Parts: sequence; C-alpha cells; structure tokens
Amino acid sequence: MIAVVPGGERWRLIGRTGRGADLLASGPKTDNPASDRPQWQDAMERLRDADGDLLVTSSDDRHYRWVLLDENGRPIADCPPVHRDPVQCRDAFDTARRAADVALADHHHPMADIEELGGHDHPMADATTG
Repeated sequence: MIAVVPGGERWRLIGRTGRGADLLASGPKTDNPASDRPQWQDAMERLRDADGDLLVTSSDDRHYRWVLLDENGRPIADCPPVHRDPVQCRDAFDTARRAADVALADHHHPMADIEELGGHDHPMADATTG
C-alpha cells in the first residue's frame, strides 16, 4: 500500500507492507495560496519526474540518503539516511519515484497496492520504520 500523509510541516510518502511501514520520501509543504491542489502534489509530481538535481550524501555512520533539489537548491523531497551504500540509495530514489506515480494516479484514493513497487521482494519492504 502507498499512502501520502500530508500532516505537519512536511508531507510523507509511506509504503506499507504486512511487516510494517517504510518512509519512502518526505518533503516540506509548499505555500501556494493560488492553487487549490493539495500542497504535496507539486512536489510529488517533481519527484515522480525526477525534476531536479539528485544529491546522494553519507552520514557520519556511513548511511546514505538522497535529496532532490529544485533549481534554487531547496529540497523538493528526501529520504532518511538508512541506506547502506549509494547504489541502494539510488534504487530507493527510483522506488520513491514509482510510489509517487502510484500516489498521483490514485490521489482521490490515497492507498495503492505496493505490488506496483515490486511487492514484498523489494529492498524497501525489509526496512520497517514504524
């Protein structure tokens, strides 16, 4: 299942499995009073389209995270530093892109089947975050 959680100052893109839930991506809410669209939708479209600069960074404990930056260097979306290497991190970005596509395609019904992302065999299905 894929869910968009728009609460607080950040939206979250969650992948749920029978074993838990994974934070696939999150990002700051954008303030666009002229739009009647949900605040997360513009960022989700940019994530889906990889419309920005992808930056992969390592934390002090050698875990990697990705950040998608806009043309001004501001974050559009990111993930927590949970990936063990840069390749796995880039794969997680691709997973988040596919999840964003599913969420946008079905945003009137924000829950979608995780089989769209490769199901329980996908690496993100193993790392539960809550």
